[in-house]
Amino acid sequence: MESSRSESDGVLPASFWKDEVIATFMEAVTWSAIEDAAISGSISVADLSNDEVIDISMRRCLEPSRTGASEDVEGEAGEAAFGFGSRHDRELLVEGNSFLDRGLNQLAILLYATWIEHWINRIILMRSVGFGTPPELAAALVRSTRLELKIGKIWSSLELERFDRDLSRAIVRVMESRNGFVHFKWTASPEDEHGERINQGAARAVEAKRTVEALMKLEDEIFFDGRSVEIKEQFRREYVRRMQSAGGPHGSSEGASVSEADAG
Repeated sequence: MESSRSESDGVLPASFWKDEVIATFMEAVTWSAIEDAAISGSISVADLSNDEVIDISMRRCLEPSRTGASEDVEGEAGEAAFGFGSRHDRELLVEGNSFLDRGLNQLAILLYATWIEHWINRIILMRSVGFGTPPELAAALVRSTRLELKIGKIWSSLELERFDRDLSRAIVRVMESRNGFVHFKWTASPEDEHGERINQGAARAVEAKRTVEALMKLEDEIFFDGRSVEIKEQFRREYVRRMQSAGGPHGSSEGASVSEADAG
């Protein structure tokens, strides 16, 4: 009688790993590990091939000394220390773009500014912890420091080139626009100034979006040698190759293991 694998044997079918949703999830997990390694300063992407970036980052992520350590670290500090945790950058950008397209400029600025703040804080946290600052202290530093210091002395103290002056000013303007909306700091204006105020809001919203795009490009250049898209594409190619040759990370239906597939 032919033996068959039971649902409890811990082996998932090849179709599971070949599913696009699972592949996308695996890509996200891998990229989180790469971000952690590159932004924290543990690896220099410029000195590595795409395959080496992926391999070293994943091996570092799975080191016994790091596994499970996040149980002792909570909140922003824990997320910064280990690269995993709640991330809202994609949703903020998608919704910000949606508000901008609909002419809801103040709401667009609110979300773009929140994206920028999250971006700055995330990099300072991850970089600080990578340089040996205790996670709790790094989180306290971020919470208690004003924006100008974050993008100035603190940024450069983490061995990062200081922001271009125009970009720094754009960041400050976006935050000022956000604060004006959140704290209701503007005053009532005559009817003839209403149209001008709307036009200014639209221009500021567009500037906020461009500032976000500039920071995304800057992150790619600083930490990923301008190759973030290439690295992600390389992961996907390698993932597909392994799935085709091995029938999934746990082996083919004939029982080939990961190590056997790698050997091939």
